[in-house]
Amino acid sequence: MKNSYSKRYSNLSKSSKERTELEGYPTEFDSFVLSYLTLRRLIGFLGISLPVICLISSLFYESPILPSISHYYHSTCKIVFSSVLLLLTIFLWTYHGADKYERGICRALAIMALLIVIFPTTNDLCILKECYTTDDLKSFVFPAIVGQPWIGVIHLISAAIFFVLLIALIFFKFIPHEQKKDNPDQIAIRIYKFCGWGMVLSMLGIVATMPFSQSFKDWRLPPTFSFETLSLICFGVSWLTKGESFKSE
Repeated sequence: MKNSYSKRYSNLSKSSKERTELEGYPTEFDSFVLSYLTLRRLIGFLGISLPVICLISSLFYESPILPSISHYYHSTCKIVFSSVLLLLTIFLWTYHGADKYERGICRALAIMALLIVIFPTTNDLCILKECYTTDDLKSFVFPAIVGQPWIGVIHLISAAIFFVLLIALIFFKFIPHEQKKDNPDQIAIRIYKFCGWGMVLSMLGIVATMPFSQSFKDWRLPPTFSFETLSLICFGVSWLTKGESFKSE
């Protein structure tokens, strides 16, 4: 059995040039690498797509951009919003990572993404009424329902932990892993750093403007939505880089 195992995985130690196609099919190692690169790219695309989908939905329904991406849970975009986060949950949970620590961070991210869906942000967009008109029910934003304040608190905590874990993943896993390679990709390292610091600045921007959210109520591009969009784009680009999307052949 040992000899059979060694023979089966003998290609794993070979260089990429030596791992040529056998009988017209890619080797097992190449298929394994391809699947992981694809998974990383899917995570990246989903991260970038979320704010884009929210923005397009507002434009399509001729509605003002909502205060934050989380508020789109209470809109006609709810199903798409929830679906993207649930897909992220699945992909992050199934991603094993370079080691157990990276795997642990990704699984924690998956849990936070799931909590963000289960415990939505407080719906403060539509005032509670005793009865709703037909126009109210056809509006872009769903009518508010009576909810527990602690649900919104759990949402905020989960979202904050989610972004902090993403920043930690970039600075403590993605960058060191690339730097330890025999031939580090300096462009990839620069992209990781740009994305990491972009997310840090976005988080600081959200925290700084949150107490004055009512003052930005009539802004066409609300600050929280803008900072969250920047953060998710940085998140997506970092994962696309991890998936070698920008690597020249």
